[in-house]
Amino acid sequence: SLKPDLCWIDTWALDYIAKQSPAQEEDRILKHLTTLVNFYQGPFLPDCEDEAWSFRTRQRLRSLFIRTIYQWTSKITSSSGKERTEPLLSLVMVREPDSEVLQDLQPNCLSRLRGVKSLPDPSTSPLKIG
Repeated sequence: SLKPDLCWIDTWALDYIAKQSPAQEEDRILKHLTTLVNFYQGPFLPDCEDEAWSFRTRQRLRSLFIRTIYQWTSKITSSSGKERTEPLLSLVMVREPDSEVLQDLQPNCLSRLRGVKSLPDPSTSPLKIG
């Protein structure tokens, strides 16, 4: 068994950070948000996506990340605080682009991201309607 005081594991760190409850002060919430976003680099073990053993942990961490971002950003009410969250939410949407919950949080971020010109992933194919 791994001892947390001797071994640093990013998933444990993400769990720990997400379970912290930042005070109502927007500066502290933003600090916690920044730390959380920096820890979460995207899906857990993306190279093992087809492995059944990784699915449960991947979904748990993704849900924890999305839920925590949503809860913490909803505590930010001032216009300056919301403005300061936009760069973080833009990064969050890059890491979890399929999350409708996060897209609904900050429509301004989403509209800015849509303005980014990039080629689609070559593994995707266009939808055929009709």
